[in-house]
Amino acid sequence: MSQPQEPEKTAPLSITQQDAQELTEAYTRLAKIYARISGVKLTIKSNMHTVKRDPNRPKRPPTAYLLFSQENRPRFVAKFEGKSSQEIASEMGRAWRAMSAGEREEYETQAKVLKEQFSKEIDDFNHQKAGTATNDAPAASKPKPATPEPATNGTAQQSDESKKPKKKKVRKAKEGDETPKKKKKSKPSSTPAAPAAETA
Repeated sequence: MSQPQEPEKTAPLSITQQDAQELTEAYTRLAKIYARISGVKLTIKSNMHTVKRDPNRPKRPPTAYLLFSQENRPRFVAKFEGKSSQEIASEMGRAWRAMSAGEREEYETQAKVLKEQFSKEIDDFNHQKAGTATNDAPAASKPKPATPEPATNGTAQQSDESKKPKKKKVRKAKEGDETPKKKKKSKPSSTPAAPAAETA
């Protein structure tokens, strides 16, 4: 029996930043060519996020736990000096869970007040944003809302409702439900039945 040969050990490649950038650009060009030839939709991911948030939009309020951690983090950092931030965060979480409802109430009321303030600010922001968007558009391009004609004796309204397809009610079987299932109706055969014999 022959033993399998071990792969030859090579020194790791050293690539400069410029070489890496050139390789990335070459790969991107080849991927675009391949996509054009094969008709595949190409999505090249970048490290940059393209979503731009409105800088005037109000920020979400902190939760009760975040208020607690903002207030007590310096104390925990001093108490657990030399530990990682992850370990400090887990200790703060343990302390938060160990707190009684009365101790938490202070932070929860602060969070509630901030949340109500945020909801007012975001409503104002959305109304203001909607108002500026509608003021910029010309008046002729605004679509007019469709006004239904008044129905006489309810006949027009009934005819609209009758056009809608009715949904079948499906009864879900529960555990222990022993209701018999309905049998399917058999379709009549396509061949005509033999005539019955006449008795005289």
